[in-house]
Amino acid sequence: MKPDVTVLVYTARDEKPFAGKAKEMHCFEPVLRTLTDQTHKNFELVLVDALWETRPYWFNDHPQPFPVKHVPSSPNYWQQRGWPGLCAQINRGIAWADGDLIWMGAENNLFPPTHVELIWSLYKQGHIPVAWYGIADKDHECGSPREIRDGECPETKFDLCGFTRNDIATMDHRAARFAQDPSLVLSPCHNQHYFGYSSIPTDVAIAINGFDELFDSQITLFDCDVGSRLEMHGVADRLIMHRNLYVIEPPAKMDFGGGITRKKPFKCNYAMLLYNQLIRRSRANTALPDNFVEDVKEKICQQSCALREDCSAKRIGEGDVYPFCEGDDRNLVAGWLANAAPKSLENERELRKARLPPYNRGWINGEFTA
Repeated sequence: MKPDVTVLVYTARDEKPFAGKAKEMHCFEPVLRTLTDQTHKNFELVLVDALWETRPYWFNDHPQPFPVKHVPSSPNYWQQRGWPGLCAQINRGIAWADGDLIWMGAENNLFPPTHVELIWSLYKQGHIPVAWYGIADKDHECGSPREIRDGECPETKFDLCGFTRNDIATMDHRAARFAQDPSLVLSPCHNQHYFGYSSIPTDVAIAINGFDELFDSQITLFDCDVGSRLEMHGVADRLIMHRNLYVIEPPAKMDFGGGITRKKPFKCNYAMLLYNQLIRRSRANTALPDNFVEDVKEKICQQSCALREDCSAKRIGEGDVYPFCEGDDRNLVAGWLANAAPKSLENERELRKARLPPYNRGWINGEFTA
Protein backbone atom coordinates (compact mmCIF):
# COMPACT_ATOMS: atom_id res chain seq x y z
CA MET A 1 0.00 0.00 0.00
CA LYS A 2 1.26 3.46 -0.88
CA PRO A 3 2.16 5.40 2.29
CA ASP A 4 0.38 8.63 3.15
CA VAL A 5 3.49 10.06 4.81
CA THR A 6 7.22 9.61 4.34
CA VAL A 7 9.17 10.26 7.53
CA LEU A 8 12.54 11.37 6.17
CA VAL A 9 15.35 11.06 8.70
CA TYR A 10 18.92 12.16 8.00
CA THR A 11 21.86 11.14 10.15
CA ALA A 12 25.63 11.37 10.37
CA ARG A 13 25.86 10.16 13.96
CA ASP A 14 27.92 7.37 15.46
CA GLU A 15 26.28 4.47 17.31
CA LYS A 16 26.07 6.16 20.75
CA PRO A 17 25.98 9.94 20.23
CA PHE A 18 23.67 10.95 23.06
CA ALA A 19 24.24 12.24 26.58
CA GLY A 20 22.41 12.22 29.88
CA LYS A 21 19.34 9.97 30.08
CA ALA A 22 19.77 8.88 26.45
CA LYS A 23 23.46 8.01 26.59
CA GLU A 24 22.85 4.26 26.28
CA MET A 25 20.52 4.62 23.28
CA HIS A 26 21.63 3.67 19.79
CA CYS A 27 21.46 6.70 17.51
CA PHE A 28 18.39 5.33 15.66
CA GLU A 29 16.53 4.41 18.84
CA PRO A 30 14.71 7.67 19.72
CA VAL A 31 12.96 8.09 16.39
CA LEU A 32 12.29 4.35 15.98
CA ARG A 33 10.66 4.13 19.41
CA THR A 34 8.50 7.17 18.74
CA LEU A 35 7.46 5.90 15.28
CA THR A 36 6.50 2.49 16.66
CA ASP A 37 3.93 4.16 18.93
CA GLN A 38 2.20 6.19 16.18
CA THR A 39 -1.60 5.98 15.94
CA HIS A 40 -1.55 6.62 12.17
CA LYS A 41 0.18 3.56 10.71
CA ASN A 42 0.26 4.34 6.98
CA PHE A 43 3.74 5.81 6.80
CA GLU A 44 7.23 4.77 5.73
CA LEU A 45 10.63 5.65 7.15
CA VAL A 46 13.35 6.79 4.75
CA LEU A 47 16.62 6.97 6.69
CA VAL A 48 19.49 8.55 4.72
CA ASP A 49 22.65 7.57 6.54
CA ALA A 50 26.10 9.10 6.08
CA LEU A 51 27.51 6.05 7.88
CA TRP A 52 25.45 3.47 5.97
CA GLU A 53 28.54 1.61 4.77
CA THR A 54 29.43 0.79 8.40
CA ARG A 55 25.95 -0.59 9.25
CA PRO A 56 24.15 -1.66 6.05
CA TYR A 57 22.47 -4.67 7.72
CA TRP A 58 21.32 -2.84 10.85
CA PHE A 59 17.60 -3.12 10.02
CA ASN A 60 17.99 -6.74 9.04
CA ASP A 61 19.08 -7.35 12.64
CA HIS A 62 16.55 -4.89 14.09
CA PRO A 63 13.24 -5.29 12.16
CA GLN A 64 10.59 -2.60 12.58
CA PRO A 65 6.78 -2.78 12.44
CA PHE A 66 6.66 -0.27 9.54
CA PRO A 67 8.30 -0.03 6.09
CA VAL A 68 11.92 1.14 6.16
CA LYS A 69 14.28 2.34 3.45
CA HIS A 70 17.77 2.61 4.95
CA VAL A 71 19.94 4.13 2.24
CA PRO A 72 23.41 5.68 1.93
CA SER A 73 23.95 9.39 1.51
CA SER A 74 27.05 8.70 -0.60
CA PRO A 75 28.10 9.88 -3.06
CA ASN A 76 27.97 13.23 -1.28
CA TYR A 77 30.55 15.81 -2.37
CA TRP A 78 31.00 17.53 0.98
CA GLN A 79 30.60 14.55 3.28
CA GLN A 80 33.31 12.73 1.33
CA ARG A 81 35.59 15.68 2.19
CA GLY A 82 34.69 15.71 5.87
CA TRP A 83 32.17 18.58 5.76
CA PRO A 84 28.38 18.54 6.35
CA GLY A 85 26.36 17.84 3.20
CA LEU A 86 22.84 17.94 4.57
CA CYS A 87 20.95 19.44 1.62
CA ALA A 88 22.21 16.75 -0.75
CA GLN A 89 21.34 14.17 1.93
CA ILE A 90 17.75 15.47 2.24
CA ASN A 91 17.36 15.58 -1.54
CA ARG A 92 18.43 11.94 -1.68
CA GLY A 93 15.65 11.17 0.77
CA ILE A 94 13.07 13.12 -1.25
CA ALA A 95 14.00 11.02 -4.27
CA TRP A 96 13.30 7.87 -2.23
CA ALA A 97 9.98 9.15 -0.79
CA ASP A 98 6.69 7.55 -1.84
CA GLY A 99 4.35 9.42 0.53
CA ASP A 100 2.23 12.39 -0.53
CA LEU A 101 3.60 14.34 2.46
CA ILE A 102 7.22 14.29 3.62
CA TRP A 103 8.06 14.89 7.28
CA MET A 104 11.73 15.80 7.79
CA GLY A 105 13.67 15.25 10.99
CA ALA A 106 16.65 13.70 12.70
CA GLU A 107 17.46 10.40 14.37
CA ASN A 108 17.11 11.90 17.87
CA ASN A 109 13.53 13.11 17.39
CA LEU A 110 10.86 12.19 19.92
CA PHE A 111 7.25 13.19 19.30
CA PRO A 112 3.81 12.20 20.59
CA PRO A 113 1.97 9.11 19.32
CA THR A 114 -0.50 11.35 17.46
CA HIS A 115 2.25 13.14 15.48
CA VAL A 116 1.81 11.46 12.09
CA GLU A 117 -1.97 11.48 12.50
CA LEU A 118 -1.91 15.22 13.21
CA ILE A 119 0.36 16.23 10.34
CA TRP A 120 -1.68 14.10 7.92
CA SER A 121 -4.93 15.66 9.16
CA LEU A 122 -3.54 19.20 8.84
CA TYR A 123 -2.22 18.44 5.36
CA LYS A 124 -5.61 17.10 4.26
CA GLN A 125 -7.09 20.40 5.46
CA GLY A 126 -4.75 22.26 3.08
CA HIS A 127 -1.94 23.14 5.51
CA ILE A 128 1.81 22.50 5.48
CA PRO A 129 2.58 21.59 9.13
CA VAL A 130 5.68 22.87 10.95
CA ALA A 131 6.67 21.72 14.46
CA TRP A 132 8.10 23.61 17.42
CA TYR A 133 10.82 21.86 19.37
CA GLY A 134 12.75 21.72 22.63
CA ILE A 135 16.03 20.14 23.71
CA ALA A 136 15.56 17.93 26.77
CA ASP A 137 17.58 16.80 29.79
CA LYS A 138 18.65 19.87 31.79
CA ASP A 139 21.34 17.95 33.61
CA HIS A 140 22.96 16.40 30.56
CA GLU A 141 26.72 16.21 30.32
CA CYS A 142 26.89 18.47 27.25
CA GLY A 143 26.59 21.42 29.61
CA SER A 144 23.25 23.20 29.03
CA PRO A 145 22.20 25.45 31.94
CA ARG A 146 19.32 24.53 34.22
CA GLU A 147 17.19 27.53 33.24
CA ILE A 148 15.25 27.25 29.99
CA ARG A 149 16.96 29.27 27.29
CA ASP A 150 15.55 31.13 24.28
CA GLY A 151 11.86 31.09 25.18
CA GLU A 152 8.98 29.64 27.14
CA CYS A 153 7.75 26.06 26.93
CA PRO A 154 3.99 25.67 26.41
CA GLU A 155 1.99 23.91 29.13
CA THR A 156 2.11 20.60 27.30
CA LYS A 157 2.31 17.29 29.13
CA PHE A 158 4.43 14.54 27.62
CA ASP A 159 6.53 11.58 28.63
CA LEU A 160 8.65 10.46 25.69
CA CYS A 161 11.17 7.74 26.48
CA GLY A 162 11.37 9.13 30.01
CA PHE A 163 11.76 12.78 28.95
CA THR A 164 9.14 15.20 30.30
CA ARG A 165 8.50 18.93 30.14
CA ASN A 166 10.60 19.33 33.29
CA ASP A 167 13.65 18.19 31.33
CA ILE A 168 13.51 20.98 28.72
CA ALA A 169 16.78 22.93 28.62
CA THR A 170 16.56 24.96 25.41
CA MET A 171 13.32 26.10 23.80
CA ASP A 172 12.42 27.02 20.23
CA HIS A 173 11.41 30.71 20.33
CA ARG A 174 8.44 30.04 18.01
CA ALA A 175 6.73 28.04 20.78
CA ALA A 176 6.34 31.12 22.99
CA ARG A 177 3.07 32.03 21.25
CA PHE A 178 1.45 28.89 22.69
CA ALA A 179 2.92 29.56 26.14
CA GLN A 180 1.66 33.15 26.19
CA ASP A 181 -1.83 32.31 24.92
CA PRO A 182 -3.11 29.01 26.39
CA SER A 183 -6.20 29.17 24.14
CA LEU A 184 -4.12 29.28 20.93
CA VAL A 185 -4.17 26.01 18.97
CA LEU A 186 -3.25 26.93 15.38
CA SER A 187 -0.87 29.70 14.34
CA PRO A 188 0.54 30.72 10.95
CA CYS A 189 4.27 30.18 10.47
CA HIS A 190 6.27 32.84 8.63
CA ASN A 191 8.24 31.46 5.70
CA GLN A 192 11.52 32.57 7.31
CA HIS A 193 10.59 30.48 10.36
CA TYR A 194 10.48 27.32 8.27
CA PHE A 195 13.09 25.51 10.35
CA GLY A 196 14.11 21.89 10.70
CA TYR A 197 11.35 19.49 11.75
CA SER A 198 8.87 20.58 9.12
CA SER A 199 6.81 18.93 6.43
CA ILE A 200 6.63 19.49 2.70
CA PRO A 201 4.16 18.01 0.21
CA THR A 202 6.08 15.82 -2.22
CA ASP A 203 4.73 17.66 -5.26
CA VAL A 204 5.87 20.98 -3.75
CA ALA A 205 9.33 19.57 -3.00
CA ILE A 206 9.61 18.58 -6.67
CA ALA A 207 8.30 21.96 -7.83
CA ILE A 208 10.97 23.88 -5.89
CA ASN A 209 13.57 21.24 -6.84
CA GLY A 210 14.40 20.35 -3.27
CA PHE A 211 16.97 21.94 -1.00
CA ASP A 212 19.70 24.17 -2.43
CA GLU A 213 22.93 22.15 -2.30
CA LEU A 214 24.95 25.36 -2.58
CA PHE A 215 24.26 25.72 1.16
CA ASP A 216 26.16 22.53 1.93
CA SER A 217 29.51 22.55 3.76
CA GLN A 218 27.58 24.45 6.46
CA ILE A 219 24.35 23.58 8.30
CA THR A 220 22.78 27.04 8.49
CA LEU A 221 19.83 28.76 6.78
CA PHE A 222 19.15 26.12 4.10
CA ASP A 223 15.73 25.55 5.69
CA CYS A 224 14.89 29.29 5.66
CA ASP A 225 15.92 29.30 2.00
CA VAL A 226 13.27 26.65 1.35
CA GLY A 227 10.81 28.91 3.16
CA SER A 228 11.68 31.69 0.71
CA ARG A 229 11.04 29.36 -2.18
CA LEU A 230 7.69 28.29 -0.75
CA GLU A 231 6.74 31.97 -0.74
CA MET A 232 7.84 32.33 -4.38
CA HIS A 233 5.66 29.35 -5.31
CA GLY A 234 2.65 30.85 -3.56
CA VAL A 235 2.24 28.20 -0.84
CA ALA A 236 3.83 29.93 2.18
CA ASP A 237 0.38 30.93 3.47
CA ARG A 238 -0.24 27.20 4.06
CA LEU A 239 2.54 26.96 6.68
CA ILE A 240 0.97 26.27 10.07
CA MET A 241 2.04 25.47 13.63
CA HIS A 242 -0.13 23.54 16.10
CA ARG A 243 0.07 23.55 19.88
CA ASN A 244 0.38 19.75 19.94
CA LEU A 245 2.82 19.45 17.04
CA TYR A 246 6.25 19.39 18.62
CA VAL A 247 9.56 17.52 18.67
CA ILE A 248 11.70 16.84 21.73
CA GLU A 249 15.41 16.19 21.24
CA PRO A 250 17.55 14.23 23.67
CA PRO A 251 20.90 16.02 23.88
CA ALA A 252 23.54 14.85 21.41
CA LYS A 253 27.26 15.44 21.29
CA MET A 254 28.28 18.10 18.81
CA ASP A 255 30.60 15.84 16.80
CA PHE A 256 29.35 13.93 13.77
CA GLY A 257 30.58 10.48 12.81
CA GLY A 258 32.55 9.38 9.80
CA GLY A 259 35.09 12.17 10.11
CA ILE A 260 32.49 14.85 9.31
CA THR A 261 33.10 18.05 11.29
CA ARG A 262 31.99 21.67 11.35
CA LYS A 263 34.74 23.82 9.86
CA LYS A 264 35.47 27.50 9.34
CA PRO A 265 33.20 28.72 6.51
CA PHE A 266 34.59 29.74 3.13
CA LYS A 267 31.31 31.34 1.97
CA CYS A 268 28.28 32.94 3.57
CA ASN A 269 24.93 31.15 3.54
CA TYR A 270 23.12 34.30 4.67
CA ALA A 271 24.37 36.15 1.58
CA MET A 272 23.07 33.31 -0.60
CA LEU A 273 19.70 33.37 1.17
CA LEU A 274 19.38 37.10 0.45
CA TYR A 275 20.61 36.70 -3.11
CA ASN A 276 18.10 33.94 -3.89
CA GLN A 277 15.36 36.19 -2.54
CA LEU A 278 16.63 39.17 -4.56
CA ILE A 279 16.72 37.39 -7.92
CA ARG A 280 13.60 35.31 -7.12
CA ARG A 281 15.40 32.03 -7.69
CA SER A 282 12.32 29.88 -7.25
CA ARG A 283 13.95 26.52 -8.06
CA ALA A 284 17.04 25.23 -6.31
CA ASN A 285 19.98 23.51 -7.99
CA THR A 286 19.60 25.32 -11.29
CA ALA A 287 22.32 26.90 -13.42
CA LEU A 288 24.03 29.89 -11.81
CA PRO A 289 24.83 33.19 -13.54
CA ASP A 290 28.37 33.32 -14.91
CA ASN A 291 29.13 36.20 -12.55
CA PHE A 292 27.43 34.61 -9.52
CA VAL A 293 30.14 35.28 -6.91
CA GLU A 294 30.78 38.85 -8.06
CA ASP A 295 27.05 39.52 -8.22
CA VAL A 296 26.56 38.37 -4.61
CA LYS A 297 29.47 40.54 -3.48
CA GLU A 298 28.08 43.64 -5.19
CA LYS A 299 24.34 43.31 -4.56
CA ILE A 300 24.37 41.71 -1.11
CA CYS A 301 27.69 42.14 0.69
CA GLN A 302 28.30 45.72 -0.43
CA GLN A 303 24.71 46.98 -0.66
CA SER A 304 21.72 45.25 0.93
CA CYS A 305 23.00 43.02 3.74
CA ALA A 306 22.23 44.51 7.16
CA LEU A 307 25.26 42.69 8.61
CA ARG A 308 27.81 44.08 6.15
CA GLU A 309 29.45 46.46 8.65
CA ASP A 310 29.91 43.76 11.30
CA CYS A 311 31.06 41.35 8.63
CA SER A 312 33.57 43.71 7.02
CA ALA A 313 34.97 44.48 10.49
CA LYS A 314 35.29 40.71 11.11
CA ARG A 315 33.01 40.84 14.14
CA ILE A 316 31.20 37.70 12.93
CA GLY A 317 32.55 34.41 11.62
CA GLU A 318 31.85 34.98 7.94
CA GLY A 319 33.88 38.19 8.15
CA ASP A 320 36.97 36.13 7.35
CA VAL A 321 35.63 35.67 3.82
CA TYR A 322 34.06 39.13 3.39
CA PRO A 323 32.96 40.06 0.83
CA PHE A 324 31.44 36.79 -0.36
CA CYS A 325 34.14 34.11 -0.78
CA GLU A 326 37.10 36.50 -0.50
CA GLY A 327 40.04 35.20 1.49
CA ASP A 328 39.40 31.57 0.53
CA ASP A 329 42.90 30.45 1.42
CA ARG A 330 41.89 26.78 1.15
CA ASN A 331 40.89 27.09 -2.54
CA LEU A 332 37.49 25.57 -1.87
CA VAL A 333 35.33 27.92 -3.95
CA ALA A 334 36.32 26.45 -7.32
CA GLY A 335 35.33 22.94 -6.24
CA TRP A 336 32.15 24.24 -4.64
CA LEU A 337 31.05 25.94 -7.86
CA ALA A 338 32.08 22.99 -10.01
CA ASN A 339 29.89 20.75 -7.86
CA ALA A 340 26.92 23.09 -8.37
CA ALA A 341 25.93 21.57 -11.70
CA PRO A 342 22.17 21.68 -12.31
CA LYS A 343 20.24 18.76 -10.81
CA SER A 344 16.60 17.78 -11.28
CA LEU A 345 14.65 16.02 -8.53
CA GLU A 346 12.29 14.68 -11.18
CA ASN A 347 15.25 12.98 -12.87
CA GLU A 348 16.57 11.72 -9.52
CA ARG A 349 13.23 10.12 -8.77
CA GLU A 350 13.24 8.41 -12.17
CA LEU A 351 16.74 7.06 -11.46
CA ARG A 352 15.44 5.77 -8.14
CA LYS A 353 12.48 4.01 -9.74
CA ALA A 354 14.87 2.32 -12.19
CA ARG A 355 17.27 1.54 -9.30
CA LEU A 356 20.14 3.14 -11.18
CA PRO A 357 23.16 4.65 -9.36
CA PRO A 358 23.19 6.08 -6.76
CA TYR A 359 19.85 4.41 -6.01
CA ASN A 360 21.10 0.86 -6.47
CA ARG A 361 22.21 0.39 -2.85
CA GLY A 362 20.27 0.16 0.37
CA TRP A 363 18.10 -1.90 2.68
CA ILE A 364 14.68 -1.40 1.10
CA ASN A 365 11.71 -2.87 2.95
CA GLY A 366 13.58 -6.04 3.80
CA GLU A 367 15.60 -6.40 0.59
CA PHE A 368 19.30 -5.60 0.64
CA THR A 369 21.34 -4.36 -2.33
CA ALA A 370 25.04 -3.52 -1.92
